[in-house]
Amino acid sequence: MKWYVILFALGISLYAAPAVAQDFSVEDTTRNVIYTHESKYGLDISTQGLGAKFVWGKNINAFLRRSLCVELNTFKALKEQRVYNLFNIEGKSYIFGKLNYVFNLRFDRLIERQLNRKPYWRGVEVRWFYQYGAALGFAKPYYLLVYDAQNERLIESVYDPATISDESIIGRAAFLKGIGETKLHPGIHLASGLNFDYGIYRTVIKELSVGVHLDIYPYPVQILALNPPDYFFLTLSLGLNVGKRK
Repeated sequence: MKWYVILFALGISLYAAPAVAQDFSVEDTTRNVIYTHESKYGLDISTQGLGAKFVWGKNINAFLRRSLCVELNTFKALKEQRVYNLFNIEGKSYIFGKLNYVFNLRFDRLIERQLNRKPYWRGVEVRWFYQYGAALGFAKPYYLLVYDAQNERLIESVYDPATISDESIIGRAAFLKGIGETKLHPGIHLASGLNFDYGIYRTVIKELSVGVHLDIYPYPVQILALNPPDYFFLTLSLGLNVGKRK
């Protein structure tokens, strides 16, 4: 009779083994960890220029993140036309009628709210963001290399349709020319959009960002001579962000 008891006990143990294994299985809880800080870098392309940014933030909870954001971007006119002097092939190309290079520095508070959490089997996390802060525009004069027929020499000058003919423009001057004449334009910046985090590891940030930005200046910025000065720039942006959480 003992071997019946042994077989019965063995059968019971084999039947119960899966249940016991399930009861004592190890659960992956890393997806439930809340990382307190994160930092990331990003590159943006917008409807009026390019940009780069750095973001340092703190997670308030699993759904809310607050960060400080510093961005540097450029602004160009929507209809800039690059031309050449057909009579001087050695001259550099230039933007017709351009008066200023415009750079913009933003100092923002960035708020992100989670809309969709990334599943544990990978996927995409979606966060809605909005940001607000100060903007500081830099308008550096755009100098041209011009032939002065009266004195028979080349001069560097900012474009003036009243005194400079199109035929006398040889090309653009060196970029650093006029840097000491840069004018400052303080203003404000507002933005909103979505971040899509597609990274595999939760400690590594890989984001695609889309947003709309509004930069407002009390003192207008003029880019082209034939266009009125701009009090604001409304732009759409597409960006790529990378960074880490800890």
